[in-house]
Amino acid sequence: MKKNIFKIAFILFLNITGLSAVQAEKIGPYSVRYITFAPTPILQKMDVSSPIVEELATETTGIVLRWCSPEFPFGKFMFGNEEERLSLLGERMCEASLDGRVLFISGKTIKPDLSE
Repeated sequence: MKKNIFKIAFILFLNITGLSAVQAEKIGPYSVRYITFAPTPILQKMDVSSPIVEELATETTGIVLRWCSPEFPFGKFMFGNEEERLSLLGERMCEASLDGRVLFISGKTIKPDLSE
């Protein structure tokens, strides 16, 4: 009974805030795929001064963040708007994966790809 009440309350919350259950699951920084919105350098190490070894083209999709430094304030990311999320990403260096490869990239040129 209590579980059903919780489920109903959660569904009502999602409807009031305009979120779908799918969107609510995809809001965390590590649970969504990313797309580049500008050419994105792949660095040799997870350091902004590291040499560039390759570059991802604009609109490269399927990027998954493995971890970032500094760590995300999850509440700000989860409940922030697009501008706030982009700002948080822009302050981070990230280890990411793409098609089985491990990449070191800056978060400055990626954004959540919620089209999936």
